[in-house]
Amino acid sequence: METLARGVVWIIQRLSLSTIRRSGRFLGLVFYRLARSRRQTAHSNLDLAYGDSLSAKEKQEIAKSSFINLATMALEFCWMPACPYKTEEIIHIENPETILDAYKQEKGLIVLVPHMGNWEIESRWFSANG
Repeated sequence: METLARGVVWIIQRLSLSTIRRSGRFLGLVFYRLARSRRQTAHSNLDLAYGDSLSAKEKQEIAKSSFINLATMALEFCWMPACPYKTEEIIHIENPETILDAYKQEKGLIVLVPHMGNWEIESRWFSANG
């Protein structure tokens, strides 16, 4: 099983970022269709969170987007160690000088990042700039 996993990761690491993201979208939609209990859990949670403030269609789109996001993040995570791009080519941070100036004060720095998207990629930016 480990050999199979290594083989899959090896293949993923040879793909382009755009292919990774298209594949993540495809796999996310496949998982949404096939993982019935997970899909039901997502819909139940959205019902609890939003009640009647969103339509069933809107909740369905949020659930699908969540599955797509998770699949894309998993593929990107496997791809990152072999990433041929410079950090600036794959992420954009608004006002990076604010973070860098605070970091240079050497008083410690806490950065809060919402757990939306592939925040693991942001660690590459901090490694490259800090």
